[in-house]
Amino acid sequence: MPGGGNSGRDNVTNAIAKADKLRSLYYEKFGALVGLQMDIEKAIEPLPAEDQMMLRMYYFSNYTWEEVAVRMGINWRSVHRRHAGILERLAHDEEEKKETEPENK
Repeated sequence: MPGGGNSGRDNVTNAIAKADKLRSLYYEKFGALVGLQMDIEKAIEPLPAEDQMMLRMYYFSNYTWEEVAVRMGINWRSVHRRHAGILERLAHDEEEKKETEPENK
């Protein structure tokens, strides 16, 4: 083995350390994502089932708006109008919630 014999072992050790670090970062980010998804699920719970389904298809299942429209049997413009209305309602509900919460918890 010309030039010493540890460089291959060092490369493997470094690769394993990097993989462990990336795995830890992945689990951290995945945990944060699951937490956010749970928050969203809680926020959309009061919505009608069809509105929840629309949001889940687009935001969680990565459907395009066109695919959402086809699956829901409505036209593309209706999907966009409905989506805008849902977002307004959620924003209003969130604002109302903030106003009714005590300032110091």
